[in-house]
Amino acid sequence: MPKEQLIPPKFVPDSPAREGIVAPRPSDNRILLHPTVQERIDAEASQNPQLSKRLGVIVQQLAAHGRTSRVKGCSDAKNRGWRRTPLGGSGGMHYYLWWTPRGSHQAKSLESLPRGTVLVRAVRHHDDHTPLRVGEVGEYFKLRGKDIDGDEGSTFEGPWTSAQRGFIQAEDGVRIVYGHPGSGKTIALWRAVETRRGGRTLYLSWSRGLIDQASKRLDAFTASDSLVDAYDFGAFLGGICQTDTSKLTLAESRRAFRSAFDWWKIRKLMGPWVNRLDALHAELRAVLFGCAVPDFMDCADGDARLSDSGYLAEGVSDVGPEAKAALLDVIGRTEWESWFGTVFPELHAARQALARLQNGGPPTALGGYDRVVVDEVQDLTLLEVAVVVEFCRRIAAKRGRAPWLLLAYDDGQTVRPSGFDAGRLKKLLGEWLVHPKDFGLEYNARSPKQIADVVYRASRLYTKIKKSWRPSDQQGWDASPEIDARLIHVQVPDDRAASRLIERIADVDDLAVVTTDFAPPEWIVATARESVLLPEVVKGLEYATVCVLNPGRVLKRLQEDLAAFDPLEAHARRTAIDRLRVALSRATENLVFVDVAPDDSERSLSLALLEEPERFTADDLVELVEDADAPLDERILARTRDARNLLEESPVRAWDRARQALRLLGESLQPDSISDEDVRSEACSVVLLVAASRLVDGGPRFSGRQEVVTLAGHVATTWAGERVARALRELDAWTKRREGPPHDLLDAVLALETEEHAWIRPVLPRIHNKLLDALRLRAIQPDAAERFAGDVEGWLSRIGFVGEAAGTADQLRNSATDTLLEGRRAEAAHRVLERVQSPEPSRSGRTLEMLGHHEGAAEAFEEAGMKQEALRNWRQEGRWEKAYPLAKRAERADMKWLSDLERIAQRRPAKLEKRLTEEERKRMNRLVRPLAVRPPKPAPNSEEIKAQGNLFDKS
Repeated sequence: MPKEQLIPPKFVPDSPAREGIVAPRPSDNRILLHPTVQERIDAEASQNPQLSKRLGVIVQQLAAHGRTSRVKGCSDAKNRGWRRTPLGGSGGMHYYLWWTPRGSHQAKSLESLPRGTVLVRAVRHHDDHTPLRVGEVGEYFKLRGKDIDGDEGSTFEGPWTSAQRGFIQAEDGVRIVYGHPGSGKTIALWRAVETRRGGRTLYLSWSRGLIDQASKRLDAFTASDSLVDAYDFGAFLGGICQTDTSKLTLAESRRAFRSAFDWWKIRKLMGPWVNRLDALHAELRAVLFGCAVPDFMDCADGDARLSDSGYLAEGVSDVGPEAKAALLDVIGRTEWESWFGTVFPELHAARQALARLQNGGPPTALGGYDRVVVDEVQDLTLLEVAVVVEFCRRIAAKRGRAPWLLLAYDDGQTVRPSGFDAGRLKKLLGEWLVHPKDFGLEYNARSPKQIADVVYRASRLYTKIKKSWRPSDQQGWDASPEIDARLIHVQVPDDRAASRLIERIADVDDLAVVTTDFAPPEWIVATARESVLLPEVVKGLEYATVCVLNPGRVLKRLQEDLAAFDPLEAHARRTAIDRLRVALSRATENLVFVDVAPDDSERSLSLALLEEPERFTADDLVELVEDADAPLDERILARTRDARNLLEESPVRAWDRARQALRLLGESLQPDSISDEDVRSEACSVVLLVAASRLVDGGPRFSGRQEVVTLAGHVATTWAGERVARALRELDAWTKRREGPPHDLLDAVLALETEEHAWIRPVLPRIHNKLLDALRLRAIQPDAAERFAGDVEGWLSRIGFVGEAAGTADQLRNSATDTLLEGRRAEAAHRVLERVQSPEPSRSGRTLEMLGHHEGAAEAFEEAGMKQEALRNWRQEGRWEKAYPLAKRAERADMKWLSDLERIAQRRPAKLEKRLTEEERKRMNRLVRPLAVRPPKPAPNSEEIKAQGNLFDKS
């Protein structure tokens, strides 16, 4: 049990979101629906009952993102500008929904509509391409958020399964939703937040790309009186530790581990781990360090790792006693504390965060959440999960009630060794918070049945692993037969041909080439390397076409490794299968296996997994995926979407996609290059976003920096104007030196209008602690302290400060005021202090005294209880009656005499001097003359004292 007995958590029931919504939500009136759409759906309901549910999903996507996950265009000129999204039906592509955004070629006449508006016009048979007119606005009716959210009273049938509804509507304080790829775990989390009214929600996920998707969805559908803060897990840890956290890919972490120590020196001690450094890395990350949760597991070395007995305990790891003993011997010889934070920075941050929470609770600003939501829990170690649980416990201790905790996982989709164990997770929740309620999802709502079956067949590989290492519940599941898909096998003769194929399809929209390895193969040419993505990059995303690279080779290696199962490689084998399943499950239309010079067994394994695929040549594949019908604006938006999704894990590829979008838009950025202002704005904003991200993350001299700055500067100047261009210049300047004053950058960002700020808003929070540290440093430097008379709260808001901005701004201004006072710059100090909400009286007194405002200074000092300082200023002001109560002994007599004298002088009759006789006047002068106060004789200086001493000596 935890060291400190906290208040038993209580969960206050949430209120339904539909009650009391007053202000409009962003999704309100964004969708204009033509009545013929619903009429056609109703007419087809008996034959195609899934059409209504599918329509509801599509309309929700349009409301949240302005587009759908699957989009086709129209090749004929008369229908140019219409988008077509498959609704399903017989054969999967029987019906299409026709829609268009405001500003498209079809909707040019409707430019008076608000930006972001989408017109949903018709449901048509797949081969119906007769010309379709958009019509007048009056022909459509507006949809509000509650019309399309799929709940009771909604215009459309909700896409939720009964299992999803159970999770969404449950009143249990801690709930877990789990299921296969595409089963709707994430959207169930979203909907559970959206259906609650009021309060503040913390939404966490491991990926910034997934956070971006969640933010757009929740912004569109969350109740207007609710607030959602969405952070990636690294930013959450940084908020608790008050420091910026670093993040390594698994490949980078492995490289750091190999170079952390001279392993040759202890080779004889490594036992089974010799030549198994990746396996050792996985065991350390997932178990020895990843399970080191103090007061839940048996820990040692300041709770930094499992103790020897804790690691050796039954059920903690299955690598065997010999390997366990060797690992502990290795750890005892490597001085691991020196490289732990470099190799496992995320675990180092989690350890610090947990210790900080247990020693004092969360920062004030992080304590006000009513709900905490965590997606993709399977990629978190037990230590990282414990930070979230402890966070909830501390909120419960402070408020007497715990935030609701909602978790989602699929333990068959890990992309890094995490040691995830659902039983251990539930035990932690039960002991530290409350036992969770489980909700399992079985229906695959995203993938067509053909692709879902491939993923299921890949899951059979788990049967070759020891049961304790397998993910739970990986049996078969239902998927939609209403949506069709193609399974394709492509064989290329050699590495050169494979590289050429990748280059040809690299820029195709809505297509991903994925390798399940931890880095693109070395044989891929440099121009194609950035186009090959990893499972951790595409996880949580969808692509119409996914090309899996060399699956036969992966399957053969797994088959051989699993046949001679080695427990030391269990993490690696389990992760390899998971990564394969992640790659397979991203496709929504075409799943393509590309085998490079496969041998017979590799080819057979690929064909068996696909089960009767279509055989394509490389040319066939290129012809299939190149969509000549795609509208120009959709091609631009596909690239901007890729750029946003790839930004975190593949920044070079993200920059390539952003540049492609800009080229399609028209490098001149002239108004006639494309009509839709929303598309123009998105393309330019994404270029600036990727540029800003690379400046922040890439270091002062990353390759291609000048090109990034030049192109982004051109976009800023041409599209956005001088304010954005200035902000970009200041970001470039500050990121080059990293240590300089941030005021010019922050002022430039603060000057941006809300819509101008969108490109830099997601970037600055990644370095907000560096910026905050720079502000703290500048507050104590005389040449910069005066700048804190500005809008410090605005600075903090723009950098994504997690906390109570006003209080932190006051702390900075107080430091700056002290600095200015020490430099005798009273006027500047006064300007800064005026911006403090409740200035400390002593600081106000010092400032006013230096300005010569002695009365105000005396009052401030009295309020601060500083009697001598107040006395000094009352006397300076000549307010002896105020000074009298503060004075002591002889000074008090002085103050009384001066006060009496002043009162007598004040009572002198008017025009007295005219009525006095000459003798009276002389008498008065004789009385007043002794009152003149002369300064005391100055004390002799050192030379005078020396001279006097000599005289005494002579005498």
